[in-house]
Amino acid sequence: MRLGIIIINDIGIQIALDEDHILNSPGYAVVHEESIFLGEDGRARFRSLPKWTNNRFWSELSQGALPQTCKHAKSNADLAYLHLKAIWNPLKIKPERVVIAIPSDFGQEKLGILAGICEELEIPLTSFVDASILEASSVNTRSEIIHLDINLHSITLTKIFKEQTTSRVSAKKINDCGYNNFLNNWANTIADQFIRVHRFDPFHSAKTEQDLYDALPNFVAEFEAEAAARFELASKQGYLELTLAKETIVKSCAPLYQRIIEMVSSEKSFGKSTDVLLSPRFKRLPGIKDSLELIRDTQIKELEDSAVISSINRLKDDLVLGSSEAKYFSRVASLERFEEKIEITESKAPTHLLWRDRAFPIGQCFDLGVNPDAGPYKSEEPVGRIERLNSELFIEPFSGDNWELNGRPLKTKRMLSIGDQLKFNGEALVLISEIKDG
Repeated sequence: MRLGIIIINDIGIQIALDEDHILNSPGYAVVHEESIFLGEDGRARFRSLPKWTNNRFWSELSQGALPQTCKHAKSNADLAYLHLKAIWNPLKIKPERVVIAIPSDFGQEKLGILAGICEELEIPLTSFVDASILEASSVNTRSEIIHLDINLHSITLTKIFKEQTTSRVSAKKINDCGYNNFLNNWANTIADQFIRVHRFDPFHSAKTEQDLYDALPNFVAEFEAEAAARFELASKQGYLELTLAKETIVKSCAPLYQRIIEMVSSEKSFGKSTDVLLSPRFKRLPGIKDSLELIRDTQIKELEDSAVISSINRLKDDLVLGSSEAKYFSRVASLERFEEKIEITESKAPTHLLWRDRAFPIGQCFDLGVNPDAGPYKSEEPVGRIERLNSELFIEPFSGDNWELNGRPLKTKRMLSIGDQLKFNGEALVLISEIKDG
């Protein structure tokens, strides 16, 4: 059986077949006269043909009408369909099963639309899985993780808890801090330098503006190994060039970096060691690793480019299901174990319930009520009981129709482990353990 993998990120929608990366297509659409240009064709015309453009159709995926429609598309969902069709249909080898890795902030509406697109295109979708937990699962880490990823218009910060399983705790977006914002800052900085040194403004011509943006990714990539890089542009006077220091490019995005640092600092647990994982796209921002290393009690780790593809292949027995309905995974088995010095206690069972970023101690016995406004509480009329027996923790549901454990109905008494996810009437509770650094 050939396994297909689709990774949804509008910097580049990726398709892989088993372990082989097949293509990368950015989320751009440009309409000119009677034609629509998608993916790389759209990106290459985005500045030079600016009359009808859209690079938000993946991040704002919905059925709502576009402010400016065209004969090709009435909604962002139409554009996403056309984009996926343009890269799926030409594949010479079609897989029998497909797993789609999605951003952490992809909500139910977007999942439903994407599932519908797959059905229309006859893509044999078997499951959705959170890309951040796949990447976190693939590396040795502490148990508390912050994962950072970037798309065209925002950054996603995902809090992850890892022991035997790797599970998402929460996800937050930093809007107007995406790759597009970085591109614009870099482009403006370079254009200012051309004006100052050569009295040449790249933005006066749509062609040279497009040329400038086309050259940015390779130019910025040079700073991974070099402290300075050369930038060239063709003009009527011939080729013009500049040499820019990495420091200049980093300073151009200082306000964006500051927002990222503040968000990470506010989300990590005070006084607790945290691993901060940088996705393959995020790690390419010049100077970002050095900036994040200023945060106390953090270790910054750069993820491998193939982390999602490799993890899906290693976890395919869990992710590739025979069901006709696609399942969504926000928790997977940990492929690489967590490494952390933990103070040995009598029990390694969960000690707290995590509800909306608040931790509630369980104690020996917790007769559980769930209030959507106040979270879990000890109740005289409980809907379930969490009880510690010897060194293990168990839950006994009293209202079996409303409970779920790890996405499945909970009807009888079950043992609980760290990372398990309970739901009662839609309210999510994650089992966690208080960890003390040794």
